Amino acid sequence: MAEPTSLEIAIRDPLSEVTRKERRLLLGVSIIGIAQAKIGLVPQKISSLGIEFTVINQKYFLYVVAIVIAYFLVAFMIYSASDFIVWRLTFRSAWRETLSKRSSRNRNDELEFIEKEGRKIDEIMKARFGNSQFIYILSGPISLVRAIFEFLLPIVVGLYAIISLLIYKVT
Repeated sequence: MAEPTSLEIAIRDPLSEVTRKERRLLLGVSIIGIAQAKIGLVPQKISSLGIEFTVINQKYFLYVVAIVIAYFLVAFMIYSASDFIVWRLTFRSAWRETLSKRSSRNRNDELEFIEKEGRKIDEIMKARFGNSQFIYILSGPISLVRAIFEFLLPIVVGLYAIISLLIYKVT
């Protein structure tokens, strides 16, 4: 199978399975934390364990949830930073490979190579997305939006959950 083009690398999934699991856990626990802080879903007792929470214990319970979210946030940041670097290096390597192939040929070969590579990219895009050149044009912005969604959004949600839990007033 041929090496993926820089375009294919730019729009493929940037997260490894381990990072995706950490992301999922971070978002899940963060949503629970936000619900606790914004809706007031703080347990007063856990009957099955025979535990009753005083107001002070409820506040400490929220601190524990904030610490758990912080753990998942740090884990996600470490794993996602690694995945992001690998994703961008792979993209850059594919792009450099394309440029080096172009520069190593004489002028006529270069024009033929550019035309051939353009057809190959067009074939890939048509096979995946149909005849729409619009999809090809959107690959750059889609790659950026995906990077924001995959990497930045979970961090923002996690930080918001932690801050919400730390400033919540238990009544």
